[in-house]
Amino acid sequence: MAAIPIGLIRVLTTSDRALLESHGKMIEQAYPTLDITSVCLPGQPQGVFDAESEAEAAAKVPFAARTLRSLGARAIIISCAGDPGLEGAQAEVDVPVIGAGVAAAAVALTFGLPVGVLSLTAEVPPRMARILGSHLLHSLCPASVRTTLDFLTPEGRAVTLQVGRTLRERGAGVICLACTGMSTAGFAPVLRRELGVPVVDPVLAAGGTALLRLALEGLR
Repeated sequence: MAAIPIGLIRVLTTSDRALLESHGKMIEQAYPTLDITSVCLPGQPQGVFDAESEAEAAAKVPFAARTLRSLGARAIIISCAGDPGLEGAQAEVDVPVIGAGVAAAAVALTFGLPVGVLSLTAEVPPRMARILGSHLLHSLCPASVRTTLDFLTPEGRAVTLQVGRTLRERGAGVICLACTGMSTAGFAPVLRRELGVPVVDPVLAAGGTALLRLALEGLR
């Protein structure tokens, strides 16, 4: 079976090819039938970390989606849990556009357990919150982590793990990661091992959702 071409939009601007393609490689490893082409948004050196940077990203995502579609992508992933520009991109292209945050929240619901959200900011991304509804138990963010790049530091890793433990202690039966920077840092398997509960990785959730959408629409 030929690999299915999927486009992936990174909201973190980078010239580092390995970093740019890291989320795509994660998806390809989990779903070998997918072939990921990644692009990043310009002018977002710290990614998306507040309302202003999210608005800037949202304005750029539709163009990136059109670019990936022109390259043959049969589905497009926005690799950011805030899903900036999701509706705009969906209006611009004729293939499924999957937001990592929406996908992660939907997967978290399948466990039927109280969901603890581990986020970059104090607020759960609105689309995620709407999907989780009454299953959203609590959300926490690491106080010393300001941007997605901070998750890659020793301090960022330590404080994020502690926040995960707090969510578990407060009754979370499943933890949903609400920042794809945690995917880059590899937090999901570490938290699963440390906490003994399911942990939903937004990048992998988006990849699985893209594959499912294509299968359901008969486009494989």
